[in-house]
Amino acid sequence: MAKKTHLKVPARGLALAARDILRFLAKHKVPACLRAYEQRMDTLVTHPVFGYRVSYRRVLEIQTRLLARVVTGELARYAGFETR
Repeated sequence: MAKKTHLKVPARGLALAARDILRFLAKHKVPACLRAYEQRMDTLVTHPVFGYRVSYRRVLEIQTRLLARVVTGELARYAGFETR
């Protein structure tokens, strides 16, 4: 069996790579996209199954839990969440 080898990158190399990534993100307006994403995730909506207001961030968690309950057989069917 072949021995697995791992690429070893010196810490200095990682710092340079991180700096290049940050430069790329800043150049391509990614921070503005991230701000818009965060703003959307904090927006409150009414959950169709439970009827109370939650953030989109919380909707993702709720929907994940509902899907897990369907997979484990606790719920018969999955109630999806749709925007607009």
